[in-house]
Amino acid sequence: FLDKIDLIEDLTDTNLTVTLISFIKSKLEGKAREALPDKVNTIDEIKTALKIKIKPDNSKVVAGKIAALQVRNINYADFAKQTEELADALERSLIIEGMTKTKAHEMAIEQTVSVCRLNARSDLVKSILASTAFADPKDVVAKLVVVQTNESKEKQVLAFQSRNNSNIFSNRNNFNRFQNRNFYRGNSYSRGNGYSRGFIHN
Repeated sequence: FLDKIDLIEDLTDTNLTVTLISFIKSKLEGKAREALPDKVNTIDEIKTALKIKIKPDNSKVVAGKIAALQVRNINYADFAKQTEELADALERSLIIEGMTKTKAHEMAIEQTVSVCRLNARSDLVKSILASTAFADPKDVVAKLVVVQTNESKEKQVLAFQSRNNSNIFSNRNNFNRFQNRNFYRGNSYSRGNGYSRGFIHN
């Protein structure tokens, strides 16, 4: 917004300053509007008031909010949205506090990796996140979602295969027991008939 004020100010004649001030004030609302003094005479007064009153949370506050994020009810979409927004906010705060853009970007990525590892559901996912180089915070979240989803699917497939193998083994044992029972019953019947025939013969 301050950049837009500078641009408009460069394109506006000095004799239209009063009109420009009224125009800028009309674009402000809420906390930004309340930040202006009761009487504004110059454009610089507006810019100074906005710089003093309108500030993002400091980097420690934003980092704390990131660390507190959790995946709730396996809702990765909501988690991703919050994480990406806070990572951007952290980067802006660090730059305002004097950090270079490159270093601020690196810090935002590190914080995102940290919270994603905390929300990973296995050591494998944590290891992949820790060992992967990321160019942007949103890439970290995307990696978490993809790897976590794939691992869950693999576990489901293995569990399904394990149940099938267990059922096959159980059915085979039941069949063998059935055959054994019939076998013993048949032998008992034969021995009984033999005994009866021998008894009659005697």
